[in-house]
Amino acid sequence: MMYIYEHTWPGLILAAIAFLIIIWSNQFVFPKIKLWQWLLVLIVAFGSVAIDYFIQTDNEKIRAVTTKIVKAAQNEDVDTIGNCITDDYHDSINENKTAFLDRARSRFSDNIIEKNVLSIISVDIHNPSASSIFTVRVLFDPRGPVYDYQKQMIFKLEARLTKQTDGSWLISRLEVMEVDMHPINWSNIINSLSEVID
Repeated sequence: MMYIYEHTWPGLILAAIAFLIIIWSNQFVFPKIKLWQWLLVLIVAFGSVAIDYFIQTDNEKIRAVTTKIVKAAQNEDVDTIGNCITDDYHDSINENKTAFLDRARSRFSDNIIEKNVLSIISVDIHNPSASSIFTVRVLFDPRGPVYDYQKQMIFKLEARLTKQTDGSWLISRLEVMEVDMHPINWSNIINSLSEVID
């Protein structure tokens, strides 16, 4: 049933079936196609598009906030990153939201990222919490200090999310799992970046 809200195609298939029934019925039941029959097909088709557009599921909201924070990192937009995480955010290296944002702000001053390519692997929802596992292929900025060391890397991350009172989802914890398919954590990455940048 969730497919109705997440995808347009079930409604469009239903509209196509209704269209075929109308065509069939006009051969045997009705002498010609009536206006109301065309309207029925159009209502079903437009209704499926409207439902998909106006009703956003938890899965879609989680995917949207994941996309937003990855895009904000690409744009080195620390304020938007801050809007994507909870006030009680913490991870294995940052004890709070302020520490995370300060670290991001200091790293982004070095022109690190040129482009991020996101691929969401899974979303697991257990209201009011959820987790999302995704990869980000980071293309490093040729003007930055990392580019000479590495042109690109693929990061696999896990985000823990918390549902807010307004129904939105924010990231409460973000941990790196792998880099280029090798297990790693935030401490390893910070130390490696410090060697390259500092």
